[in-house]
Amino acid sequence: MLAKIFTHEKPIIGVVHLPALPGSPHDSKDLEEICEFAITDARTLEEGGCDGILIENYFDQPFLEKMAVETVASMTKIACEIKRNVSLPIGISALRNDPFAGLAIAHAIGGEFIRVNVFIGTAMVGTGVIPGCAAELLRYRSKLNCDVQIFADIDVKHATPLVKVPIEREAREAAYRGKADGLIVTSHETGSPPQLETVQRVKNAVFDVPIIIGSGINPENAEEFLEVADGAIVGSSLKKNLASPIDINLVRTLVEAIVSLRRD
Repeated sequence: MLAKIFTHEKPIIGVVHLPALPGSPHDSKDLEEICEFAITDARTLEEGGCDGILIENYFDQPFLEKMAVETVASMTKIACEIKRNVSLPIGISALRNDPFAGLAIAHAIGGEFIRVNVFIGTAMVGTGVIPGCAAELLRYRSKLNCDVQIFADIDVKHATPLVKVPIEREAREAAYRGKADGLIVTSHETGSPPQLETVQRVKNAVFDVPIIIGSGINPENAEEFLEVADGAIVGSSLKKNLASPIDINLVRTLVEAIVSLRRD
């Protein structure tokens, strides 16, 4: 399934963390400034050798469960500008968990995938309870008549499931009943890697569905994790700090660490 989107095996998807968008509690830049910042980060990811880009409204914390209309409008404009300036596949992560907005944005700008934090089950987060959305989201994708792929988190970071089940069961539910196109495995907080054993358990449970590492990948552990997983979403390790621009040298170092694993 990843081959439908990405040119290389074991794709590295770099994250563009958008500055606080208009309407956010931390709104501090105008939209044109945000666009320029985001385009620069996207170009850096492409030049450094990443295989795809995930656009995320990371600095809109604390997140609404459903994105405000001004956030959707701003994110659509920014994503469209990024799409015009790079040739990589584009994904949307609409935080905290608004995959309907994410899917609509991706469809509108010609994006290829979305990230969904809570796809099945129900999770407790700092701002309340988030229910899964698989049934409604797949119907919405059919309504839009689009082929944007759905990459779904399991046991997502910064959340606690209301009912804890073995991760193998959650993976199978998301893949085979929820019909996710790929599964994302993370630790419990930004920047921390999952347990390698956990990744292997998920891979064994759904060997025919792509497994993507969603947190904590860096040049030191990339080879180990990508021997098991099929790709990685990488954000914080490509920066000196989360608020700074992406560092092209950090991107290149990470990409070089996984080139030997590719057979293409």
